[in-house]
Amino acid sequence: MIGKNKSKIIALTNEFYPFKGGIAVYVEEVAACASKRGHEFEVWTPMKKSMDYTFDFQVRDLPQPWLGTQSWPSRIRLAKYLAANKKFWKEATIYLPDPGPIRAWMYLQKLGFPKPKQLVITLHGSEILDCTEYPHRKRLFGQLLKTADKIGVVSRYNKKLLMRRYPELEYKIVVTSGALRRMYRVHDSKKHAQDDSIVILTVGRVSPRKGQLPFIEALGGLNESMKSKIIYKMAGPTISNRYLKKIHKAAKYNKVNLQYQGEASRDQLKNLYVSSDVFALTSVPYKNSVEGFGLVFLEASAHGLPIIATRTGGIEDAVLDNKTGILLPVQQPDSWALHIERLLTDRSCLAKMGEEGRKWATHFSWEYIVKKLFEE
Repeated sequence: MIGKNKSKIIALTNEFYPFKGGIAVYVEEVAACASKRGHEFEVWTPMKKSMDYTFDFQVRDLPQPWLGTQSWPSRIRLAKYLAANKKFWKEATIYLPDPGPIRAWMYLQKLGFPKPKQLVITLHGSEILDCTEYPHRKRLFGQLLKTADKIGVVSRYNKKLLMRRYPELEYKIVVTSGALRRMYRVHDSKKHAQDDSIVILTVGRVSPRKGQLPFIEALGGLNESMKSKIIYKMAGPTISNRYLKKIHKAAKYNKVNLQYQGEASRDQLKNLYVSSDVFALTSVPYKNSVEGFGLVFLEASAHGLPIIATRTGGIEDAVLDNKTGILLPVQQPDSWALHIERLLTDRSCLAKMGEEGRKWATHFSWEYIVKKLFEE
């Protein structure tokens, strides 16, 4: 029995565990928190799950093949599945936190699909650009947003991005950035280095938007004494092997001690955060892709790591410039080395930023997000 003011919620998502991207984390944490608060929450997803992992909510495997992409075959198959299972979702809150199902629902509404009891959408940034690139998409996207009961965006940047295109929707837009995963808590231990090495960690997909290549080139511009102390560790799935080869080539040319960890497990990620001194993720604009917020920044801050990031997208909501880290000018990568060197040579500043980061990471909560999206 669902309690007072509680509801049945069905989330449609292409990205989910064991996928480790930001959307997958966001959906899992929202689902866990909503379930804890008494909602009947189901995640409908085509991603294969590990049998050794259990959830505090229901997970339904959508049929394959083709589901799980933004292709037309995937959209058609999803439409057929939803039509056949209409009795399960017609009287529920449908939650669309992922670009794939969002794009599918844009076209489903043209087929006369009944509106669910409630429709809630979360936008992470890139889909705003992609769905408004062409006039017909912008029209369909606008129609979908108008039928939504609540629209969550993960940063103030995304709210401005959306309102420039649909200013009339301001009353239903809420900023629901994200928070620390349940597996993380503010960590007060520090790495006890046996030497004066500086371990810099990047966690993110190996793809051009994450900016690993220009960051390595910036490290190459440091003075030789500083560069010799740096161990640069990268962790994350490889989206582009070609890009990874460029990274290795640049590291060799710039004499940067690069250690690529590959896709790390949850326990491995914890160990990487604990054993590092600085966190860096220098995202850059790439095609229609934008850094909406960046949950990894909060994870790094929770471990007391000062942040090196770029002033782009919604990162300013996750990293406080000159407080929890520094924000580099994304359009001036030639200046990055100077900013990085100034930061790394000021140990007292690093320590202060790490401590401020621990405090900042506690400002965000999944309870706030669930309340804003489903209970108000």
